[in-house]
Amino acid sequence: LEVSVNNLTFRVDAIERQLTSVRRQVSVSLPRSSNLINEYESFVSKIERIVGVDNEKLDARLQALPMFDNLLNELKMLREFSQLVAVELNRNLLAKPEINYLAFEDEFRGSQENVSKGQFSYLQYIPGSEDTRLVLDIGCGRGEMLELLQSVGHIAQGIDLSTDMVGLCQSKGLKVELANALQYLQSMPNDTYKALFCSQVVEHLSTSELEVLVSLMYQKLGNGGVVIIETINPRSLYSLGNHFYADMTHVRPVHPETLRFLCEGIGFTNARVIEKSPHEMMEKEYTLSGDTASETLKQLVKDFYGYQDFAVIAKKCND
Repeated sequence: LEVSVNNLTFRVDAIERQLTSVRRQVSVSLPRSSNLINEYESFVSKIERIVGVDNEKLDARLQALPMFDNLLNELKMLREFSQLVAVELNRNLLAKPEINYLAFEDEFRGSQENVSKGQFSYLQYIPGSEDTRLVLDIGCGRGEMLELLQSVGHIAQGIDLSTDMVGLCQSKGLKVELANALQYLQSMPNDTYKALFCSQVVEHLSTSELEVLVSLMYQKLGNGGVVIIETINPRSLYSLGNHFYADMTHVRPVHPETLRFLCEGIGFTNARVIEKSPHEMMEKEYTLSGDTASETLKQLVKDFYGYQDFAVIAKKCND
């Protein structure tokens, strides 16, 4: 057992040195950094299974080992250090887009008026304006949701990575900052917000970044608060082929049930999926000679066109 713990301590030190080196080179070594973080997390889990035993049941020899008392502290520091590396990864992965993203949205997302109409239904899920806690729009874009929130009396602010978007919002009198989502949320006190709105953002994130984002959302949302996360619906083949891949900054689509599962795993309650933006082809009537054929055609139309977006809406309840 003593040899095993000595070996584990040596490997912890070795991985820490590697992470330190990667942190300095993260801007040019993103794939290697991601692999090392995954290796670190897997290794920490193995260590915790070995040393995570009730102290009273540990062998006396293990209790006497001088490094044992420090081992868990080392693991804690390594975990905190890996979070810093993840933030640096995120800063590089989500750096300011090289394309003119404001012009891109005007061309590909649709008019501000149409986006505002589509987002209006989300207001019903946000606690009333008598609750004076803040609402944060993460990736606020042109500010459509912020304008809706203000129009019904909410105190709202937004963040975005695009200087053009931020400038446009500020010209409208909206409270918006240029900020990275993960860094910004990490800097805020826990239990700050009554609602967090995030539309067409999570498809820009890697899996690990999405997990960190949802975890931070849970921490920063106050009791009784609501999170609303909207993204492109990969169950619509039309939307996947025509909307998702049109944006070169997209990383991967997120399945609605996966996002719901992730929110519930973090601690959110009453998480549900709401499908949005039905394609106009779904509203047409399709008839063939046989009832079975007609139903099959309707299902094919739904699978191909379908609902182009979806949102996961969930609540934080500490009770």
